[in-house]
Amino acid sequence: PGFSNGQCHSNLRTISCVDAPPPVAVTQRPRGRGGIVHNPAPALTSIPIHTQSPSSQSHGIKVLVQNLPASVNFDKISQMANKCGNVVAIQIHREEKSAVVEFSDPNHAELFTRAHNRKMMDLAIITASR
Repeated sequence: PGFSNGQCHSNLRTISCVDAPPPVAVTQRPRGRGGIVHNPAPALTSIPIHTQSPSSQSHGIKVLVQNLPASVNFDKISQMANKCGNVVAIQIHREEKSAVVEFSDPNHAELFTRAHNRKMMDLAIITASR
């Protein structure tokens, strides 16, 4: 009860993970001068990680495209993006050699990312990330 199936490793020692918060330690005032009282080491607690479903996702439909060559223009980015799905907006930042492409559907953003990440474009390898 209270222990998870996995184990956490710290400093080459195995420490069991527990789902309960660490016990509240009672601190005492040190007696004399300069005494230090150490509380017992806290138990490791597990932290649930929740992933959002695409329908509840409020962001993540924007894709950052970096390392764009100087020859790339709005039309070229628009062509690339429209092949992957419905595009809401495109912002090109020439000084940073990047663009932000916003899709209406997270699946379209994922498709664009997979199709264009680490691809060669006019002698430059572009990166696409969400």
